[in-house]
Amino acid sequence: MSFPGFARLALTSLVLIASMSPLVAADATAQTSEVAQSATQSAILADPEAASETQSSGRLFAQTGFAVSDDQIWNYFNAHGGAAVLGDPLSRQFTLQGSTVQLFERGALQVAPGQGVRALNLIDLLPYSPVDGYQLPSVDDALVAAAPSRDASDFTARALEFVQSNVKDASGETQTGFLTLYEAAAPGRDAVAGVTMGLDLWGLPTTAAVADPDQSNVLYQRFERGFMVRDTDANT
Repeated sequence: MSFPGFARLALTSLVLIASMSPLVAADATAQTSEVAQSATQSAILADPEAASETQSSGRLFAQTGFAVSDDQIWNYFNAHGGAAVLGDPLSRQFTLQGSTVQLFERGALQVAPGQGVRALNLIDLLPYSPVDGYQLPSVDDALVAAAPSRDASDFTARALEFVQSNVKDASGETQTGFLTLYEAAAPGRDAVAGVTMGLDLWGLPTTAAVADPDQSNVLYQRFERGFMVRDTDANT
């Protein structure tokens, strides 16, 4: 089972905003537009020189034509499941709001000064809906209020319980694979390791699995740093 890349939605939205497309919702902010223009100008086209330098090291992904040349991003990428979890790169490295960023099919990684590598919160780049035909769900305030506090001494244990209670591999009779994908960065390891990796990449869930209001075959689950999408018609 594969999943549509949420980063593809983000990249689509960046292109739309940067081109001032009439499809962009009127409430998209000027700040988002400025960020998007900067990203699209530097990130959409592959860098042939960088690709040539990394081809021999196995860092060039032929399917997308992009390479992972930054050592910190490369190490994080491999430690968190590699292409099986994050997908292939969809951009070269570029600077976004002071950080080095690279987009992948199912997420984005950033190197923040003095903070190392972490998952970029792509939702900050998508303050509107729909995007490319996807009616992305809003945060479920009740679920967020029930989430464990990161300041709690037993946060990991409580987060494990919260994730396993609210992220499932099925919604009703529909198989989603969302929990499997959430834990996929730590294959073959215990549940705590899987959730720890999932927290790093996705954050906590902020909705349950919900159907698109206009496409009953499309299911979403929103997290702090991204969306999972299941399209039963396309079997993705």
